[in-house]
Order: sequence, then structure tokens, then C-alpha cells
Amino acid sequence: MADMSVAYSSSHGLGEEQSIWFKLTPLLNQENPMQVLMALSEKYSGVIPINLKTQRIILLSEPAHAERVLVTNADNYTKYFDGLRPVFGRSMITIDGALWQKIRRPQQAAFHPNMFEDYFPYLMSAIKTKMARWAEYAESGETVEMVEETWTLAAEMVCKALFDREMPFNPHFVFKQVKTYTDVMNHKSVRLKNVRGELSEITEEETAKAMEIWGSIPETVIGADIVDHREKTLLNMILEAEADPDFPEFDRQQVIDELKQYLWAGTETTALTLAWSLYLLSQNPEVMERIRAEAHEVCGDDDPR
Repeated sequence: MADMSVAYSSSHGLGEEQSIWFKLTPLLNQENPMQVLMALSEKYSGVIPINLKTQRIILLSEPAHAERVLVTNADNYTKYFDGLRPVFGRSMITIDGALWQKIRRPQQAAFHPNMFEDYFPYLMSAIKTKMARWAEYAESGETVEMVEETWTLAAEMVCKALFDREMPFNPHFVFKQVKTYTDVMNHKSVRLKNVRGELSEITEEETAKAMEIWGSIPETVIGADIVDHREKTLLNMILEAEADPDFPEFDRQQVIDELKQYLWAGTETTALTLAWSLYLLSQNPEVMERIRAEAHEVCGDDDPR
């Protein structure tokens, strides 16, 4: 369990002192916070109550609980916006209700199951490029940051499959810039980062520069080289909504914010899932072999279809 006698300050974690993230920073005292949460989840049947001085937080770990909050009883819950709007503006991830539905409507066709057949060649192209890079690392024995690797893979997938654009930026550089900001989400003037074992300061100037670079990415993507001139892409749907005179809410800033959402929030979930999956498979080689055998049985030497 966490050592609750440790004196924490807001420099230890994300958020202002009154935010949920800051209040949960005692978990950082654990060598393996995930193991602690999993033990609590098992003890409390997937519903983990955390009683604080002035607030009660419930962490949910079961799919049925997520379905209740996000689907069947969604009207009873609101989104938690703390710290998100500086990164995503007023994209779908930071709005709710009728406006969320209106902004989502012109984009939802891009996520129809029938569209994924069109996306597969671009997904496979990005995967093959990344696998070639990883093969070089395996041969050299170089250590890499896996979440950064999987995020850059997901970013290329989004650019090519959803936007029909070549990725016009160095994804490793952009990843580090956004992490610089999100790691100091409380926006205080000084935060600490670990550089080669020594603590150094992250200043507000560094944070502002990181956000300036992040803010320039959407327009860079829009102006990038077109891959295949496909008509039915998510980017075209977004630009058509902007051009609709009967849709004043969908202005140029909305376009920018929506692209920010897909380029970070829409890729981080994929990146984390891939990174954890690869880690767990590396720890369970017998499962990895079963997956490899099944993939070969279904696809042979061909790419998935």
C-alpha cells in the first residue's frame, strides 16, 4: 500500500493541488502502481473506492462498469476536462451534450466498419516500416522507449489512413514536445524532469515552446503531400464541415482542434495498448507463439484483409 506519511507537493504529479490527478499522487510512491491497482481491483470486485479528505474517487476496472458509465447511463456522468483544453482546444474530447453530437456527426462515417478495408493497406505500410526499424534495433541491441515507438507508429497510421497525408513531421520530436507539456500539466512555472539520472528544471518557456510546436502540427498535416487523393477521408469530412455555411460552429479553429484530438488522444490509446501488449507477450512467449501460429493459419504469407 502507499505510504501516506509521505509529504507530497503538486510538483510530484499532474494537475493543480485540487485536481484528481494530484490527489492520487501517493500511488507514485509505489515501484509498481499498476500492481497495487490490480490488487485493489481484485479485492473490491473491480470497483475501487478511494476516500479523500473532501472527495471520493471511484476507479472502475471491469468492462461492464465502463459500459454503464459510457453507454447505458452516460447522461448521468460528465467528462473531466481538467488540463485537457490547453492540449485539445474544443474538440470532441473536451465538449459534451448536443454540441458534441453535432460536431461528431459529419465525422462518424469515417469510422464505419466498412471503411477499415480501405485503411488496411496504409496500416500495413506503417507497420512494415516500423518493423524494419525494430529489426535494426534488435540487431544492434539498442534500448528504445517503447511507448514513443508505438505512438509514432499510430501517428503515421492516422496521417495516412484517416487523413490521406504523408506524415510531414518528425513524430519522435513531436512526441517529446507534447510529453514535455503533459508531464507538467499543472502549468506551474517550474517542474522537475530526470535527465540522465539528475533532476533539472522544466521551465514555463520550455512548456510554451512545446505547445507552440504542437499547435502548428494540424496546419502542417493539412498542407502535407497527399498520399492517394482519396475522396472519402476523415480529413475531407472535417474540411467539408468547415465549408458548410449552415455549420458556423465548425470553423477553422474547430478543424485544428479536431486534428489535435486525433493526432494525440486518438493515437495514445493505440500506443499504450500496443506497448503493453508487446511487453506482456515478451513475458509470455508461449502465448506469443499461439498468436503467431493462428495468424499464419488465417493469413498465410499474405497481409491481413
